[in-house]
Amino acid sequence: MTGRHVGLALFLVVTVALASYGVLTTPDPRSVAEIGSADRFVCALPQDVGGYLAAPPPQ
Repeated sequence: MTGRHVGLALFLVVTVALASYGVLTTPDPRSVAEIGSADRFVCALPQDVGGYLAAPPPQ
């Protein structure tokens, strides 16, 4: 076998292994979403939003 054939065979083995793992395993069940009332949702105040930025704004 040439290096190209070995690489292709390895690729196919890995692909089949990953596909088999995805088919044979089951994910954890997700919780059911709820729709809450608008009164329960609170927006952050403008002075508090800066803590959520990846980089602080230039001064």
